[in-house]
Amino acid sequence: MPDHRNPGGKLLLAQLPEDKLLETYPSEELVQANAKSIATRDELQVHLRKTAKRGYATNFGEGEPGISGVAVLVESKSRPSYALAVAAPSERLAQGRVKELVSELQATASALSDLS
Repeated sequence: MPDHRNPGGKLLLAQLPEDKLLETYPSEELVQANAKSIATRDELQVHLRKTAKRGYATNFGEGEPGISGVAVLVESKSRPSYALAVAAPSERLAQGRVKELVSELQATASALSDLS
C-alpha cells in the first residue's frame, strides 16, 4: 500500500524534508484507493504537517474500506526511526479511541527505543 494511504507511511513521510517529499511525490495527483484517500500532493502536505505537529498518524478507511489505523514514531540513537502501527476493523478502532491507542503505542515506542 502506498505510504500516503497508511498511518505508518504517513508518519515516516512527515519526517522527510520538503524537497525529498516532492521528489517522492513529483505529481500533484495521487493514486486513490477510494473516495477517502488523499487525492493530491497539496492535501498530503497539509495532512503531514498536522501529523508532524501532533506526533502520530491516522487512517480511517483511506487505504482499505472498513479498516482504520494509528501509528507513532519509534526513535533510536543507533538506527533509523521507524513507525509502530496498529490496524483494526473501523468499528473497533473508532476516532474516539485514537488518544487511548496513541498513549499505549507511545509507551511501547518508548520501551522499544530504550532497547536500541
